[in-house]
Amino acid sequence: PRLEEREELDEARDIFQHLDDLKQSLDRERKKAQAAGEASRVQEVDRQAKALEKPWGLARERLNLDFRTRMLMLERIEILRNVLEHDRRRLHAVLASGDIRQFLDEPKAPEPVPAPDQAVPTPSIAQAADASDAKEAEDAPKTVQIPIIPGQPLVPKAVETKADAPKKAAAEAPGAAGAPAPGTDAAKEASAPAKDAATPAAEGAGAEAEKKAIAPPSKELLSAKKDLAAKSTAVQKLQERTMSLDSRMQSLARSLEIVRELVQVSRKSVENANQTRDYLQEELAEGKPSAAVQAWTHDGGDALGSMDRRIRASTEDEKRLQSRLDEMVEERDLVVDALEKTSLRARSAQAGLEKTQETVEALESPLSSHNIRAWLWAHGPSIVATLVVMSILYLLVSRYAHKLVEIFASRGIRGSKAERDNRMDTLVSVLQNTGSVVVLIGGISTLLSQVGIPVTPLLGGAAVAGVAVAFGAQNLIKDFFYGFMILLENQYKLKDIVKIGDHSGQVEQITLRMTALRDGDGGLHFLPNGSTTSVINLTHGWSSASFAVRIGWEEDVDRVIAIITDLGKEIRQDPKLRLMIVDDLNMMGVDALTDTAVVILFSIKTLPLQQWNVKREFLKRLKKKFQEKNVILPPQLPASAPG
Repeated sequence: PRLEEREELDEARDIFQHLDDLKQSLDRERKKAQAAGEASRVQEVDRQAKALEKPWGLARERLNLDFRTRMLMLERIEILRNVLEHDRRRLHAVLASGDIRQFLDEPKAPEPVPAPDQAVPTPSIAQAADASDAKEAEDAPKTVQIPIIPGQPLVPKAVETKADAPKKAAAEAPGAAGAPAPGTDAAKEASAPAKDAATPAAEGAGAEAEKKAIAPPSKELLSAKKDLAAKSTAVQKLQERTMSLDSRMQSLARSLEIVRELVQVSRKSVENANQTRDYLQEELAEGKPSAAVQAWTHDGGDALGSMDRRIRASTEDEKRLQSRLDEMVEERDLVVDALEKTSLRARSAQAGLEKTQETVEALESPLSSHNIRAWLWAHGPSIVATLVVMSILYLLVSRYAHKLVEIFASRGIRGSKAERDNRMDTLVSVLQNTGSVVVLIGGISTLLSQVGIPVTPLLGGAAVAGVAVAFGAQNLIKDFFYGFMILLENQYKLKDIVKIGDHSGQVEQITLRMTALRDGDGGLHFLPNGSTTSVINLTHGWSSASFAVRIGWEEDVDRVIAIITDLGKEIRQDPKLRLMIVDDLNMMGVDALTDTAVVILFSIKTLPLQQWNVKREFLKRLKKKFQEKNVILPPQLPASAPG
């Protein structure tokens, strides 16, 4: 501030100190009067204290306004110093690079920094303690959120204060061009993408140097990498420029708040000076001014004239600050416009950089035409040879699988030709599938090794995965193995009647994993092949219709056996049944003797699945024969009484 402002601040401090001393004196005098019991004196002191409230409040308000003005000016000076230091570093970097155009577009600083001899003296702690409300007025916000510009990629940052200066000096390298307000986290975060964007070509070149080159890079690839490096540099500069404008925008935003508050403080100072002048004029007009007026007139000066000068000075300050505020608003609009344009250019440059990066990646890709031709020239013959060998092996497996199965299946002599053919077809299919998988896996492993992919890690991983699958799917592998053995040994086939464990029925479906049995009630049982411990095949090669006939004790056993034997010869000659019967009736004779009957046992050998048809027809004819020959049957047992 100017010398007059310093004198005015000292005058305001002296006036408030005088009135505050007077107020404390009245408080002490009132306490003495109360202690002495002088009621009239207490009333007089209260009247004087009440008359002192208005001038004391006006002086206190004036001192608080002066303190608030001082704090705002100190913060504003600190902001301007940071801006000036930033511009000095940026100008130095631009001059060093020789490209001064990028600095000419930079908006000018909000206003020049005051000279060192114009620094505002800081009030003492004792003086600040006298004005208790000044502390609350000093707590001004240190950050400001600027409006979000459409498409703006940056995040508003906090305005630097004096306490951030050490961080700024440590975090920012000397001579950094276009750096944002130092010490802020946003500057470090925003510089990271620019650094990453500027180095993809260098990182790609380092990675290429470590790999074995398949073919020399093409001219298109070299040109694209050169273009990529140039665009990366351009994007980095635009991002630095955007950061610089963003920092300037935040400084302007905080400066605008400070100037607005200074305008309000100046307006309040004018109001305070007018109120003080009215009070002094009323007191001086009475002819006997109060003791409080002496705070303005104790040095014999013109109190009213001093108030008039103060009113004029505060009014001029308000006008000057309002004019400066309007200029800063226009300057902010210019910075906003420059920031929008720079952001648009940065986005456009980033899009071009990404497009160039895609072009480089496409040229570096193994699928590019140049790389495909080089790769085919280097690996094509070996791949073709491997495919030819795989084809030959596949043809050998397909052609000789049937003969190999015939060798193993020649031991099975049961069943008709159709049944043997079905069995061989099943085994041939399994063998061909297994051989094809082996040829395919071996061929793929060879092809991978030829194209440069290491097969050993893959085989190791496949082995580990196989062990894990084997442990996790032991039952499944067991089912497939047992199914293969069932088919290989021809234990049973479709439509056979078998008994597996507690389940019995006709085989309706058989695969390498499970067997499906249909029982007499129509229920379908699905049995995993791995759970098969024993199989009873009732139709394995041939079947047998067994009979146990009961006759009475009085009947001649030889006569009945002759009747049964003759009936067996008769049914063997029957045109409908002779194709079902394999051999003559096998008479085994008396099998058991009971209290009421003699049991005769015999059987007839039939084709598979025909034993029930032969048995039913034989029993029907045997009944008729027994009736014709009057064969004595055992007496029927009486039915048991119910319940």
